[in-house]
Amino acid sequence: MSSSIPEIMNALQLIKQRCPPEEAFEYRQVKVPIMKKPTDILVNVKAAAINPAESKFRSGNVMTISVPRTMGCDYSGVIVAKGSQVTEFNIGDAVFGVLDNHTKGPEGSYAEYIVASIESGSIAKKPDNVSFEEAASIGVTALTAMQGIGFHGNMLSEDKNTRPKKVVVVGASGGVGAHSVQFAKALGAQEVTAICSSKNTFFVQSLGADRVVDYTSPESMEQFLSSQKEQLDLVMDCVGGEAYYTQLRPLLKPKTGIYCTAAGPIIHPATEPLGISDWAYLVSTVLYRRFFGPCPYFFIRDIPWQTMKTTIQPWLVEGTVRGVVGKDQVFDLKDGAKAHVLLDTLHASGRIILKVS
Repeated sequence: MSSSIPEIMNALQLIKQRCPPEEAFEYRQVKVPIMKKPTDILVNVKAAAINPAESKFRSGNVMTISVPRTMGCDYSGVIVAKGSQVTEFNIGDAVFGVLDNHTKGPEGSYAEYIVASIESGSIAKKPDNVSFEEAASIGVTALTAMQGIGFHGNMLSEDKNTRPKKVVVVGASGGVGAHSVQFAKALGAQEVTAICSSKNTFFVQSLGADRVVDYTSPESMEQFLSSQKEQLDLVMDCVGGEAYYTQLRPLLKPKTGIYCTAAGPIIHPATEPLGISDWAYLVSTVLYRRFFGPCPYFFIRDIPWQTMKTTIQPWLVEGTVRGVVGKDQVFDLKDGAKAHVLLDTLHASGRIILKVS
């Protein structure tokens, strides 16, 4: 390892599951990870974003994992070393991306250094007009939105005339939702309706939402539901649960309207422990709706890694889309437990960021 790269770094590690964030995490010193393949890069992390999935792993509601473990998959930073087969990036380049193997090993982005592989295709150069915090906020939530809006939702269709024109985003102020609003507008949607609480109206309008429906107001919801029957082309549901599917599916155009969900039939899945019956219900319901439901139905499972470079990064350069860092939602790495407390409220707007170095 180069003499300019330390052997020890600071990291926020998960040391215990099934307990409050204050007990689950410890800010400690660990060894700097080592590149093992010629396609690896070593990144000095500047910022990392927290994902809801990380809360679910921390809680133990998804599965038991080995600890200690450095969590996190979304990051931005500067390349300080690279493998012999890395030609598209240079030492000193500012980059952002997603670690695609963070659930399989102990090394995640809640740390001062990470090893990332260019083989995943999920690494891109950070535009000069984007801060490290904004770049870290792109990550897996943007890729999830791209899968839902662009691929399942058919908004990347080469025939622009077949792309959805009227789109609804449920949970529009969250990470996936905020990207979904922007991507729908960037890909030509004429009317994007954001369903979120009224306190986030200005935020989602700043992302391009044409209409905001306050889910906490029965009057607001009823007015929207009664006026849109069989008029929508696409619903992007970032919250999940039965209520939204029951309410919004009749608003889709017959045969052509698409219902896409990032969460499935259980609202905010795995925020509470899921038993065998819960998993059976989730799987059976998704399969039934996918193959026998009254409209095209997609539950997002795949991530389009390559679009980080091919589509999202150029949009950032152009200013077509932006990072979604929530107000007062940037924490120092050592205060990551506080960031997880905020995440657990399910009411953060945009992404929660850890400022690393």
